[in-house]
Amino acid sequence: MAGKASSSIGVTLDFARILSFAHPARTVVIGNPAIVDGTLSDEYTIVLTGKAVGTTNMIVFGEAGQEIANLAVNVFANSNQVTTVYQGTEQQIFSCSETCRLVPTVTGK
Repeated sequence: MAGKASSSIGVTLDFARILSFAHPARTVVIGNPAIVDGTLSDEYTIVLTGKAVGTTNMIVFGEAGQEIANLAVNVFANSNQVTTVYQGTEQQIFSCSETCRLVPTVTGK
């Protein structure tokens, strides 16, 4: 991502995604850290890990507080590992690899 980026990216639940920047990153601000975790691997690389299905934002600041990225981050369930259980109008989504666990979702309600 050269220069200042303003867009959206997707991350798969329970998976990591690497983002690289042309300018050194100093600070990462995540709107809702319950949805995605962001860690500076080095000054040009951020590792994002999807923690819950949903959407949040991430702002990356460089030297002297200069904004170098402003992204919407969408975390999606891995369709190969997901089972949805319907009970009337209610639904629960489970991530199933070796065992099944309820997929946390974040809603704007």
